[in-house]
Amino acid sequence: MVGHSKYTGIGVAIVLLLVAIASGWMLARRAVPGSGDMREHLRDRGRVLCVCGDDLGRLSAHGTTLVDVADLSGIGALLDATDERALTSALARSHIAHVLIDTAQPLRGRSVIARLSRLERVSGFVGVYLAPSLSLYAVRPWFTLDEARFGDALATVARRVLMGDVPPQPSSFPEQLRSERVVEVMVRVSDGDRPRMWRSARGSSIANALLVATHAIFDRWREREHAMQESLSHALARMNVEVLLLEEDGAFDEPTAAAIDRAITLEHGVGYTFRDAWEYALPAQVRVDGSGSKALHALFAAHSLPDTAIARDDLRVYRFSVTLLGRSLAPVSLAGAGEDSRAGIASWRAVTGP
Repeated sequence: MVGHSKYTGIGVAIVLLLVAIASGWMLARRAVPGSGDMREHLRDRGRVLCVCGDDLGRLSAHGTTLVDVADLSGIGALLDATDERALTSALARSHIAHVLIDTAQPLRGRSVIARLSRLERVSGFVGVYLAPSLSLYAVRPWFTLDEARFGDALATVARRVLMGDVPPQPSSFPEQLRSERVVEVMVRVSDGDRPRMWRSARGSSIANALLVATHAIFDRWREREHAMQESLSHALARMNVEVLLLEEDGAFDEPTAAAIDRAITLEHGVGYTFRDAWEYALPAQVRVDGSGSKALHALFAAHSLPDTAIARDDLRVYRFSVTLLGRSLAPVSLAGAGEDSRAGIASWRAVTGP
């Protein structure tokens, strides 16, 4: 009987241990309020800095280790400062590629952490996933274009191609412009402050996307030349050509009007992907429409989607930022056209070589 009691006690202890393990696992895996599908988006991210409360810190995912700010020397002070470049450099040295931010309680001030908590655009950080109470950001290497050589030269390349010149091969662009980097580039032609036509393209490099977007404008203008009431080459004599970089800055977990309007700042546009297509409203259009949610529903109406489409599983709503890469100003006079042409040739060669 004694032996039986002994084994019974051991069996009870094992059962209690298993129950405790299961309870702990279930507690760790239970849904964290306001996190949406964040656990799924955290998979395989490596070391992720968690700037959030204990409750949000319970999030765990395969292939990811959440690192507390207190465990990284100096990072807390940099988060409370305003130097984004110093912070991203320190995170890179600590092998941190993503940051999880508590956005339920926005902070005041101009520190990096305060701006991220308010969902503002912050250089060096790109939104990945925006849940109601927290957001996941990727720490990106700083993209700096050598503006003296390449910035406005990109727009000059676009202008020359639009005028009918043979486009350069992507391989002839400098390495910085043809390096592998999934991007979306927009080319826009404007008559003063009034945009006349614009097209964007996604590509494997800035050079690739630039040429695709430029060809799209060329073909579209030619198709509508009668409606445009002049040839493209003639119109370009008075029109500016701009090249812009469009960067996604976070997909919405719950694209409610309140969530969209909070996240779409003055520097953001709003867009959606549906099946194989994507549509967007630039920041200027968002301001005209009055808010991000109104701009999104205007996009729905323009493309024959009902407002209820926002609840579809195959429709994804995101925000994006816009950076002007370069501008080619229109010749202001026939006398200045020759000078502008010589400058344009110099810019063309700066990008594509002799």
